[in-house]
Amino acid sequence: MSAPALFLFLAFYLYPALQNIRLATLRWNGIEKAEQVGIRNFTNLLTNDDLFYKVLGNNLEFTFLVVLFQTSLSLIFAIYLTKNSKVNVFLRTLYFFPTILSSVSVGLIWLFLYDPNYGAINLFFSKIGLSSFALNWLGSESSALYAIAFSQVWFHTGQMMVVYIAAYSRYQKNFMKRQKLMAPHAGNNSRASLGLWLFRQLLW
Repeated sequence: MSAPALFLFLAFYLYPALQNIRLATLRWNGIEKAEQVGIRNFTNLLTNDDLFYKVLGNNLEFTFLVVLFQTSLSLIFAIYLTKNSKVNVFLRTLYFFPTILSSVSVGLIWLFLYDPNYGAINLFFSKIGLSSFALNWLGSESSALYAIAFSQVWFHTGQMMVVYIAAYSRYQKNFMKRQKLMAPHAGNNSRASLGLWLFRQLLW
């Protein structure tokens, strides 16, 4: 029963990964005979390629922004939408909807929204008299990373929200006990405390 899954893992995951490691130790233009150079490619990357550090910094900043805002927003939504009222169910569905879209669809949606000439975002700013906020969102070095990070947060926040709500359902009994204990101190950021508790339960 596991043979097909094992074949797919070996053929489409392990083998390509090992091939990438092997190719990384070669000097090869894709046509002529490859030359084995060992770790020289990695040494050059770390010592002679300034672009590598810029790319690495951009990746770290992107990861930090996405993890911070995606986790925070999904936790906030989960805390406020735990009750099964009609409004909450509607909002859960609304927030979760982007998750069911394909990555290609999401990319096309935000490509249209960010378009500097006829995109909906710049059109909105122009209509309300804030043309100075209309930017070339994906073509400017100062805004491209943040624009892409925002679309990523929009794409997956609903998915994480559902995970947090599921965690609440799992720990509902203890959650309600804590909520009752905190009721007399509702002014002392009780929702924040409950959110942190729920976050810890999910992690551990």
